[in-house]
Amino acid sequence: MDAGVWQAAKAKRAKRAGTIRTRKELLAYLAEALRSNPAFNASDLRSTDGPSRQTYVKHFGSFAAALRCLGIEPAKRSEEDYAQLGRARGLGRHFRAVVHETLERNEVECTTPRKCGHLLVVNGEARVRVQVIGRAIRFGVLQWSLRKVYREQFDYVFIVRLKADDTVFDSMLLSATDYFSFPLWFADSVPTDGFEKVLREDEIAARFASLQAAAPRVRSRSSAGRLGAARRTASLTRSADGRRGPNA
Repeated sequence: MDAGVWQAAKAKRAKRAGTIRTRKELLAYLAEALRSNPAFNASDLRSTDGPSRQTYVKHFGSFAAALRCLGIEPAKRSEEDYAQLGRARGLGRHFRAVVHETLERNEVECTTPRKCGHLLVVNGEARVRVQVIGRAIRFGVLQWSLRKVYREQFDYVFIVRLKADDTVFDSMLLSATDYFSFPLWFADSVPTDGFEKVLREDEIAARFASLQAAAPRVRSRSSAGRLGAARRTASLTRSADGRRGPNA
């Protein structure tokens, strides 16, 4: 694991561990976070220097119980939410297959560990997750929604942004470290220099051909273990043929 990432994770954990908070203080912190962001949830705690999700579990039994102490009923996913999540997963598998076929045509070593998964292993070592994202309404504004995936080991994430008709808007290749630091929600006004519209197929292959495993993987349940360590690569591209998703 990269020393810089490991030291940053240790510092963050030490800062949290060295802070003793009462239930009142924890609720005050949560109330303030919700005032700034009404959609604030347990996943958002990962990107703050405040209390962790485990701290709320220790004091209240669960993050949902802490919300109820503030008079807030935790939101539950609707059938539509689950349908959209399933659709995104299906599209992710489709574009993983598109990337796989592109690399094979250009003689870049590539395998798929799981037929129904989103991972590719490039050059026999670099684990690349293919993830499709779209836009959703948040605070009355149409924004890009990037759901983070924590329970999976990978070195890079190939993010494909799709239009409403499931055609490719653009895409980007991120190291695992940059992926986890990227905002969960972002508008088109947010600088996204890493996203690129169109590259030739040979350029796509060249970018993937240079990928290597970021570092020996640490099998850990800690956030540091999940993040892995990877140097940021050059941005990567939309699918060369602009293929439509299966649910278009």
